Amino acid sequence: MRCLGSYWINNNMRTRVAISVVFTLAVIALILWSRKRIENAKNFIPSREMSVHDWELSNRVQYAVAATQSTNWTSPIRNDPDSNYTRWYILESAKDPRIDWKSPMSFFGLVLDEQNQPVQEVVIDMIWTDLSAQGNSQERCFSDGNGKFALLNRRGKTLCMRLSRTGYYVAGGGQNCYEYASPWEGNRFYPDSNNPVIFRLKKAGKIEPLIGYSVSLPVSNESRPTDYDLLTGKWIEPGSIQFECQIGPEAAAQRRFDWKFSLRVPGGGILERTNRLDFEAPAEGYVESVSFSKRAQDEDWQNGVSGMYFVKFGGKPFFGRIEFDFHPSRLSRDRTSSVSLKYWVNPSGSTNLEADPTKVPREVPKAYLRTGIPEQ
Repeated sequence: MRCLGSYWINNNMRTRVAISVVFTLAVIALILWSRKRIENAKNFIPSREMSVHDWELSNRVQYAVAATQSTNWTSPIRNDPDSNYTRWYILESAKDPRIDWKSPMSFFGLVLDEQNQPVQEVVIDMIWTDLSAQGNSQERCFSDGNGKFALLNRRGKTLCMRLSRTGYYVAGGGQNCYEYASPWEGNRFYPDSNNPVIFRLKKAGKIEPLIGYSVSLPVSNESRPTDYDLLTGKWIEPGSIQFECQIGPEAAAQRRFDWKFSLRVPGGGILERTNRLDFEAPAEGYVESVSFSKRAQDEDWQNGVSGMYFVKFGGKPFFGRIEFDFHPSRLSRDRTSSVSLKYWVNPSGSTNLEADPTKVPREVPKAYLRTGIPEQ
């Protein structure tokens, strides 16, 4: 019995040791597997066996455009779901606070005119934030015979560019910016050589000798009209255009208030201008006034309104185009809001409102609102 007892004791010990060994090996395997998963998450690098979709997801870690010459427009990038990129971004940002300015950066553009024809020799001035000594780098390029241009294999965070060409207008003013790094700064840009960003230019037509001013006017909050003469650039009654607003009490919990704003052209009319590059005023279709309003409880409430309009003036008819920004206020001591106005008018009576693209409307100082702008 003593020998039998020793046998069972030894056998139990062997079993326990075996179980311990198996358990230890399992723990080690789990640790190794976990480390491998973490490393895979941190080093999300594409392989040649990846699908096109997976290749695109890997852009943020290792991005190299296949083309090294401007004539080769091949790029692996098309889309990048935020969840995958954000995961990678958080991991890398923890290791390297400067990761934003190391982002792979390429850009593909196409310049077309209003007839969808390519425009060549457009000047594209690019600037992007990076880790250089001055904090940014710059480059100038030109659109080719097919209207295409590209920036390849740079690194940085935000790319901005301005387009220009003598004899053309650029839609939107020509200034555009694109974010390549942070997933939380607007829509992160994904370059795609097969779908270049399209820029629209319009060829300049006949330039007219227009009158153009830029002015900021106070408008009473108590429905008292403010008259302004677009030709002389001063307050005068009756003016060629009239502004009026009314401001209501503030809603207690929302810090919002009711407001109303109207523009009126006495004896003439106003018509919305939907295209910034449309310089020909319609002969008909005008209404004498337009109004805008918001209530404090409106879900889409906003503190102001802006717009672009053609204007037609009565008497000896002449035409103009205006851009305005209305800013309601309840805090001013004199109980006024303000409207900022930029405009061009053609006193000849022609409906052509195309100004010299090298000129901007003259600013009207407040001191001249009573006396008018001196002749230059």
